[in-house]
Amino acid sequence: AAAAAASIARSLRERSRDRQAQEEWRALAMTVDRLCLWAVLVLTGGCALGTGLDAALHRPPPTPFP
Repeated sequence: AAAAAASIARSLRERSRDRQAQEEWRALAMTVDRLCLWAVLVLTGGCALGTGLDAALHRPPPTPFP
């Protein structure tokens, strides 16, 4: 009976350790996911702004074919 109780206790400790490791990995994955989201948003916004400014600031010359 003592061996069975020790086995159950060991199993519960391992499950608890596994659950904790899983939660830590989940938190890390969420952090990386948010960082990637912000990177994509900044790059997309920067490209859109750059494209808009490029189009707004470039005017055709008065005589295109001299």
